[in-house]
Amino acid sequence: MAFFTLHRAFTLRTTKGHSIRFEKGKRTWVPPLCHEDVVSIGAVPDDAEEGDVLPPDKAPIVDLTPEQRELALFDAFEKLLARNDRGDFTASNQPHCKKLGAIVDFEVSIPERDEAWRKFRVQRASAGEEAA
Repeated sequence: MAFFTLHRAFTLRTTKGHSIRFEKGKRTWVPPLCHEDVVSIGAVPDDAEEGDVLPPDKAPIVDLTPEQRELALFDAFEKLLARNDRGDFTASNQPHCKKLGAIVDFEVSIPERDEAWRKFRVQRASAGEEAA
């Protein structure tokens, strides 16, 4: 989609080094780099069937319940332990919050990590005792 129509005569000078002159109601070719700029001044794409000019909106953020967050953290702990990368853990042998956040796709605070890590270790220890 490269052609746009504007409802008025106007010359758009972009910060990207392009100058685009629109005539009222006439199709005008626009470089792909400037599509967002011309949409912001009210130009309408002529080739609507080719797709949208603006990037898609981000997916809505779904709030997880505390139980779901804890389960996601437990899975992340398992992945970090299986990967066994030295950079995934702090000097006190706790998972880095940023590494956890990258796995679970939400921000993990230090208190949340500490509580979940404690529960995870207790759960693993009790499972190990039961198996013995």
